[in-house]
Amino acid sequence: MDNFQVYLDHMESLSHQLNDGPSFLLVLRGQVVLETFGEADILESNSLAVINHRELYSVESRGQNIVLFLRVSGEYLSTRCPEILKNRYTCSTARAQSGTESLYESLKQRVARMAFIYLKQGEEDRLLFQSELLLVLHTLLHHFISGETYEMTDISRDGKLYPILSYISQNYRNPITLEQLAGEAYLSVPYLSKLFRKETGVSYLEYLTGIRIKAAVHDLIYTGEPVTRSAMNCGFSGVKTFNSQFRKKYGCSPGEYRKKYALAQKTGTRTSGGQDKGGRAKSPESLEALVRYVSRFEPEADMGEPERAVLNVRTAKRFQVDFPKKILDIGHILSALQSTVQMQIREAQKAIGFEYAMFHGFFFEKDDVPDRELIHYFQCTEIINNLRQMGLVPFVRIELTEAAGMERERQQYILGRMKRQLEIVCGRFEEEYLEQWHFELCAPDRELSFVLEAAAMIKQICSQFRTGILVGEHPYPVEKMEFVLHNQFLLLVDFLSFTSDPNQAVAPADAVKYQEFHRTCHHRRLEAVKGWMEEAGARLPIFLTHFNTLTGKSQVEAGEFHRTALIADMVFSLAQMTAGIAFALNLSSRENPMPALLSYPLSLFLYNNIRRPLFFTLRSLMLLKQQVLMFQNHILVTMDKRGTMAVLMYHPCYIDPFRSLDNVRGSGNIKNVNLVLQNIPAGRYRIKSIRLDRDNGSLYNNWLKMNFSNPLEEDDIVEYLENFCNPSISLMEESIDGRYEIHQSLTLNAIAVFLIRRETD
Repeated sequence: MDNFQVYLDHMESLSHQLNDGPSFLLVLRGQVVLETFGEADILESNSLAVINHRELYSVESRGQNIVLFLRVSGEYLSTRCPEILKNRYTCSTARAQSGTESLYESLKQRVARMAFIYLKQGEEDRLLFQSELLLVLHTLLHHFISGETYEMTDISRDGKLYPILSYISQNYRNPITLEQLAGEAYLSVPYLSKLFRKETGVSYLEYLTGIRIKAAVHDLIYTGEPVTRSAMNCGFSGVKTFNSQFRKKYGCSPGEYRKKYALAQKTGTRTSGGQDKGGRAKSPESLEALVRYVSRFEPEADMGEPERAVLNVRTAKRFQVDFPKKILDIGHILSALQSTVQMQIREAQKAIGFEYAMFHGFFFEKDDVPDRELIHYFQCTEIINNLRQMGLVPFVRIELTEAAGMERERQQYILGRMKRQLEIVCGRFEEEYLEQWHFELCAPDRELSFVLEAAAMIKQICSQFRTGILVGEHPYPVEKMEFVLHNQFLLLVDFLSFTSDPNQAVAPADAVKYQEFHRTCHHRRLEAVKGWMEEAGARLPIFLTHFNTLTGKSQVEAGEFHRTALIADMVFSLAQMTAGIAFALNLSSRENPMPALLSYPLSLFLYNNIRRPLFFTLRSLMLLKQQVLMFQNHILVTMDKRGTMAVLMYHPCYIDPFRSLDNVRGSGNIKNVNLVLQNIPAGRYRIKSIRLDRDNGSLYNNWLKMNFSNPLEEDDIVEYLENFCNPSISLMEESIDGRYEIHQSLTLNAIAVFLIRRETD
């Protein structure tokens, strides 16, 4: 879509810009002044103006603003819809006449939609973009036309001069003489000269020079052509004449004009020359403004028929789902010395209940500071003791990548030192506790021999230690395992682990294949690990020690793309196939592959006691009971021995986060559910409902609500987010006479939990 240009950001003042093709200026926020033909229009927020083809314009910024500028090239329209270029249009909300409100609303909606479609950068959306464009052009032609193009505004089509001006507009790049024009029109030279001045107010040469200069200004603004070539391309006989005429018109040289006013250079927008081919908005704030603007035109969602499910509580078959062990990844072990991290661990353990605490940095790596080494192991011992008191078992992550690349002698030294260090710490704990410890060994797949050597060293300390290896994308070929190595693998390895992040892979462009790719991503990784394990003749538990769900690639995408249901969907889909899943405590627990995107990794906490949606999702899952009565179509109904029921509904959506932005509140991402519970014992019940979605529990959307003119203090921000970024919770009491219905609308990736407890008499 190189024939279009979209700029979305704060717009600085621009002077003497020559427009090529019709352009649309839509003010999303703030205020600007648009000047054309010496007439100025003040454009407030939600204002639209059309800038005509080959029209000179200037824009004056009035403070902070967010502006959408969309241009359709004249070259593109000349071959597809040339009549658009032959007319001028009076279209500005600043001059709107009574009765045209609906026309302007339609134009604003379609222009915003065009920009949004363009920013997706999907070739498959080309037709959608063009359909919106055709409707916009149709509206202009039928409702806003005011006359001819600027050069021929006051020239009648029936007049003698009209065909001459048309000839000039089409051939100005070539040499043109007055004699040649007179011959084309069958007029004498003196008569044509007088007619020209009478009709246009300028001489033939002044008019022709003006046309050529305007064309040259276009080249200076939109292309990188040298000034000399631009002059020759626009019909000037030499660069000296061009410079003279240009300076006379604009008071500066062509080079100075380009440097000061070139729109492509100032905005960094995408042009036919290939600049900024990403086509994205320059700031998250501007994209967010466009998303909000587009969403205001969305109609009320028509849910249609809800998904209906009926459960007979009395006769339903009961079964049990064994959930994976929960591993709390706290990051570097010494981070647990921080009071904030200690508070987060206690809060997570109280609300969710983890079985393991995962950490790295257990072994002290420096050789020449023995005193610091003793302090390190004293600190580690105290941290592990605190974890034990909270019911957490160590899941130690050992990074061996650097050691694996060392000389053999150095490797033996490192393993020996690790053994001594492990003996120091383990001497403080009873054997019953040590037998539950897990050690995840991480090294390049090709270094299997060294990894097994490290596993043997660990088991020398305690034979009941669980040692496992992290399986990468390309595990050690089983056929290359020698007999001894294969036996060591079977004897020393107690579990396997893997990581999975769908955002680090290239997904198909097709929407259906894209969703299937992300829906099955974790399964494909798990199946690959299982296949390798079975080929090696082993049957071992498998842990998922680091994962991510589908998320956006920018702050706005990731923020709007609420993903709690994706977490639940992943946990349930892997429940019967993995022994445990690790969840990061905070943003420091693991290295972020996208540092510019703070929210990229999943974690329970953001900062201090600010809980993220992952925290609330896991806490919601912990409300489920032991016996499962129904699990279908993302509806899970459970019950405990006392008859208390917990119902979970979730709506996982694996659509492209960026493509979901133009349908944030649309019906396409909303699921309406109707669950009927039959044969419930009659009585009075207390019903608690919890809802997690983009408006309830989302840090991003709660942050947007903080629309203060002056920045808040850090303590105020933390207090606000701690107290207001929570799920929606409601309590009610109802008398149930054997039948109860739950009606719930679920937005994109939303979760809803219902606790139904009978009150005692």
